[in-house]
Amino acid sequence: RWKTKQLEKDFDVLQVNYDSLKADYDNLLKEKEKLQAEVIASLLLADSEFDIIITKCYHQSQNSS
Repeated sequence: RWKTKQLEKDFDVLQVNYDSLKADYDNLLKEKEKLQAEVIASLLLADSEFDIIITKCYHQSQNSS
């Protein structure tokens, strides 16, 4: 009987630890997705800014010729 009670206690502790780890993991996944979206947005913005700079340079070179 004592062993059964101890096993139940140990299981409860493990369950709490598992639930905590699972919540941490889920939060990290959400944070990862958020950061990936920020990186993609930054890359798209940088790409469009690069296009604007190239276009301006092209027009300046056309006007100076």
